[in-house]
Amino acid sequence: ASLEAKVEERTAALRAAQNRLIQSEKLAVIGQLASSLAHELNNPLQAIESGLGLVMTQLNNAAPEVRSDLTIIRQELERIQTIFRQMLDFYRPVSHEHLPLDVNAICEGVRILMRKRLQDAGITLRLQLADHLPTPCGDSNQIKQVLLNLMLNAAEAARREAAHIQLTTAAQDQMVIITLADNGAGISPEHLPRLFEPLFTTKLRGLGLGLAISREIIERHGGSIGVESVLGAGTTFQIKLPVKEVCDRE
Repeated sequence: ASLEAKVEERTAALRAAQNRLIQSEKLAVIGQLASSLAHELNNPLQAIESGLGLVMTQLNNAAPEVRSDLTIIRQELERIQTIFRQMLDFYRPVSHEHLPLDVNAICEGVRILMRKRLQDAGITLRLQLADHLPTPCGDSNQIKQVLLNLMLNAAEAARREAAHIQLTTAAQDQMVIITLADNGAGISPEHLPRLFEPLFTTKLRGLGLGLAISREIIERHGGSIGVESVLGAGTTFQIKLPVKEVCDRE
């Protein structure tokens, strides 16, 4: 029995190492592609965006449909630039601050940023923030980026009658726990194991980097991110960040 346990443990370790190797190879491909594309296309994209902005300022009295079409063009240009930034951010090492994190304040900031978008979509956001929450360490902007990404995904999934998103904070076992739950469409069981893989997406217009970047950020903070989902009932993401008495740079 002891030998079988050791064999199973070694097999699991080998599988984990193989998965890390596969992900590293994917990251290398992403990095090479991002570097070459960003170098070749960033300057003409900026020139197009700048020219488009100039045209829009000169067409203040243009027909509404013309300005609407130009606005869509600008949004699509911004989406292309966002894709490039995501690819570059995911590949290159990103330094981050290592300061005390006010997790409740970060959640409040996300609520303010998402308020208008959620109102327009008819989605109710509920915050349940724990009192006297202990302090993890890290970069507040990066944690906010993760929560915004999860919130945007939840908003897409929760477009239904009585749609809501619940954002909760709690503390347990020297960990701060952030939970984001929606009552949306849920995720198919066959997709769950691959959800955090780079370049995996179920969206028609997605690059498949948002959740991969989110996991990379949380793990860089010494934490973990997990997901549970029931098809047709909703999805819950849970982030755990370790509490530290002193924010060092270990």
